[in-house]
Amino acid sequence: MDKPDDVLLDIQHLHTAFRNGDDYFDAVNDVSLELHRNEVLAIVGESGCGKSTLATSIIGLHDPHNTRVTGTIQYNTYNLVGLNEKLYNQFRGKDIGMIFQDPLAALNPLMRIGDQIAETLVYHTDMTKEQRQQRVLELLDQVGIPEPAEWRGSTPTNYPVGCVNG
Repeated sequence: MDKPDDVLLDIQHLHTAFRNGDDYFDAVNDVSLELHRNEVLAIVGESGCGKSTLATSIIGLHDPHNTRVTGTIQYNTYNLVGLNEKLYNQFRGKDIGMIFQDPLAALNPLMRIGDQIAETLVYHTDMTKEQRQQRVLELLDQVGIPEPAEWRGSTPTNYPVGCVNG
C-alpha cells in the first residue's frame, strides 16, 4: 500500500536501546507513527517513558557507539536510521529539530554561547564568518539579552557580569 504524499515522517517499529556493560536495555520499544504535513503531534507520557529518547533518535543526537537504533524513520526521502552525519546536517536544525525541556542545561558549558548559536548558521547558510558573528549579535539582542557581545564570547557557566539570571 502506498503512503499518502502528505506523510512527512513515518516511523515503523522503532527500537532504541542503550548499552549497559555488555548488554543493551530498551528505552524505546516498537514505536510506529506517522506525522503528516501541517499536522501537530504531541507525544505525552510520564517521566522516563522515552519521549526524549524518541526525539533524539529521530534527529540523530544519540551516541552511536553506545546506542542501538533499529526500525525505520522515514523523513521525506531519507531513512534516518544509520544516516551519516553529513546528510543529517543538511536538514538537522533547519527542517527538523528539538527544543529540550531545559534549554539552558542543553548548552555546552565548554563552548562559547556565540559559537553554539553560530553552529547552525555554518550548516544551514552560506554566511561568511563575519556575517555569522553579526547575526549572532542580532539574535541575542532580538531575544532581549543585555550586552550581546559579552554573552557571545561567554560560556554558559561564565555569564557576563551584570546579567540577571531568571
